[in-house]
Amino acid sequence: MKKISLLTIMLLSAMFALAQSSIIVKFTAEDQNGNYFQLDAVKVTSISQNWNQTLAYPDTILILNYIDGIGEQSFDEGILQNRPNPFHVTTEAILNLDEDGQATVQLFDMKGAVLAEYEANLTQGEHTIKVCLAEPQMALLRVNTAKQSYVAKLLNVGNGGENRIEISSTLKRENKATKAVGAGPFAPGDVLSYVGIKMQGSDMVMSNNTVTQAQYTDDVVTFVFNVETPIVPQLPVVVTSEVSDITYSTAVCGGEVLSDGGAEVVARGVCWSTTQNPTTSDSHTTDGVGLGEFVSDLSNLAAETQYHVRAFATNSVGTAYGDEKLFTTGVYVPEGAINGLFSVSDTTKVYFSRGNLQYQASTNTCRFAENQWNYVGRGNAGNVYENGIKCNNDSISSTYDGWIDLFVWGKGNNLTSITWSNTFTDWGVNPISNGGNVANIWRTLSGGEWYYLLFTRPTTSGGSTMAVVNGVKGLIILPDDWNTSYYTLNNSWSSFYSNEITLSDWENHLEAHGAVFLPAAGKNGSDSDNFGFYWTRNRYNSDYAIYLIFRNYSNSGDVMVTDGAGSGIRFSVRLVHNIE
Repeated sequence: MKKISLLTIMLLSAMFALAQSSIIVKFTAEDQNGNYFQLDAVKVTSISQNWNQTLAYPDTILILNYIDGIGEQSFDEGILQNRPNPFHVTTEAILNLDEDGQATVQLFDMKGAVLAEYEANLTQGEHTIKVCLAEPQMALLRVNTAKQSYVAKLLNVGNGGENRIEISSTLKRENKATKAVGAGPFAPGDVLSYVGIKMQGSDMVMSNNTVTQAQYTDDVVTFVFNVETPIVPQLPVVVTSEVSDITYSTAVCGGEVLSDGGAEVVARGVCWSTTQNPTTSDSHTTDGVGLGEFVSDLSNLAAETQYHVRAFATNSVGTAYGDEKLFTTGVYVPEGAINGLFSVSDTTKVYFSRGNLQYQASTNTCRFAENQWNYVGRGNAGNVYENGIKCNNDSISSTYDGWIDLFVWGKGNNLTSITWSNTFTDWGVNPISNGGNVANIWRTLSGGEWYYLLFTRPTTSGGSTMAVVNGVKGLIILPDDWNTSYYTLNNSWSSFYSNEITLSDWENHLEAHGAVFLPAAGKNGSDSDNFGFYWTRNRYNSDYAIYLIFRNYSNSGDVMVTDGAGSGIRFSVRLVHNIE
C-alpha cells in the first residue's frame, strides 16, 4: 500500500475545488485555549451583493453557487467532518454518494501507514462511517469513489479497542441539499462577513472575531469564543507494570495512571485471576488514588499456577484496565529449605534443610545452621561463638547456653543424650525455630533413600562430588534439575580439593540453583574435618545404626552408606521436607 502524501491531498483538494461550480465554506469553533466545541449558528452577510442569512447547526457548511444561489441544489457527493472531533476512541462521519458504486475507505496515521481499510459497493445516499482508533493520535480518513477522493482529519484522545472502520447505510433518498445554500447571488471574489454564534443556556454568545473577506475558493473559517469548554469526563488511562519477585505464593506488580480522564481517580491497583481479563470482582489490591506510578503486592497465590494480571484505575465514569500480563508462580519451598528438589526414591522427592540441625539445651530450641557450611566442631577445637559463648559438642548438659550439632542415634526427643537408643525417635519431631517452628514437619532420610540419592538417582549432572566451599570441606549434592550451565564441577570423590568454591560462586551459582552442601563435621571423639558422618533413620541391629560417611585422606576418598555406629557415637543430622 502506497503511503498517502499530505501535499498530494492538498493538491487534489485544490484541483477539485477549482473544478466545482460552487464554493464551500466550512465553519468551526474553539475556546480561547484552542479546544474544539460545537458551533450552534453562523450569521452570513454578503457585503458585495447586500444579502444575509443565519445558518443553524447542523447546517454550518455554506454552499455559494456561482450561477444564481437561489433554490435547491443537487448535492455533490463528499464526506462531512466527523463528530465529535476530538473524540475518545470512536467517532462518526457522514458520507454522501450521488450514485451507486465502489468505495474504498482508509484510515491513515500521519506517517502514511494504513491503520484500517474497508471496501464495499455502496448505494446512492447517506452512509455513516464509524471509526475506532486504539491510541491517541491524529489520523486521516480518506474515501475513494469513482468520481473523487475525499479526506477528513481526525483527532483521537483516548485508549482502547482496536483500529477499525464500520459503515452503516440508510435507505436511498432523493439527492437534495443537506448543506445550507447561499440565500442570495454570489460571484467568486464577493466580500462576505461571518460571525459565529454559541448558545449558553438561553443566552446567545457571539464569537470574538468577525471574519470579513473576499471569497474566491473553498475555505474553513474558525471562530474563537470567550467560553470555557466543559470537560466531559472519560475513563482513566492506566498501564500495567511487569510482574517481578515471583515466589510460589506471592508476586509484585503495579502500574501507572497516565490520565485521570478529567475526573479524580478514586481507586487504583491490580486485579488477577487464573482466567483472562480479570476485573475488580476478582482478587485485587487497592494502592492509593490519583495519577502516577504504584506498586502492588500480590499474595495468597497458588503454587505452580499461571495467573493473568492487569492494572486498573477507577473514576466517576467507571473502571479502566491496563494491558494484561501473564506469570506463573514457583514451586512451593518450605520455610528453612533449600529450593532444589531431590529424588530419594522412584516416587519421592524432598527439599533439604538450609543447614545441619543445631540445639541449645538451656532454651530447648532447635534450629538449622545459618549457612550450609556451618558446623560447631568438638570441644575446644571448635571456633563457633554465639552471643560471646563458645559452642562445642562436649558441653551437652541440660543448662548449656551454647549450641551443639552432634547427636546420638534415635534420640530426637532427648537431644543431649549420650546413650544408644533401641527405638528410633526422629529429630524432626521437634519444632525448628527457623524451619516453620511446627512439630513433625521435617524428617531424617532412610539408608535406602541416601543410597538412591547418591548412587541410583537418574541424573545427567553427576549427582554429588567432594568439594571445599568457603574454606570448609564437605560433600555437594546437586538437585534433579541441575544444569551444567549454572556451574562446572569436577565430579570426583577422590579429593575435597577437586573443587574449591568461593563464597560468591557458592551463593550465586550453586546454592541459588538448589545445590546442597554437607560439611565434613567429624564426630564426637574425633575433630578431624576429613570425615563427614550423617545419620539415617534405620537401625542395622540392636547395637548399630546405618549412616552416611564421606571421607578424604592420603588424596583418596569415598562415599558410602554403611553400618557400625553404636553406643555413645554422635553424628551430624540433616533433615528433609517432603513435597506437599
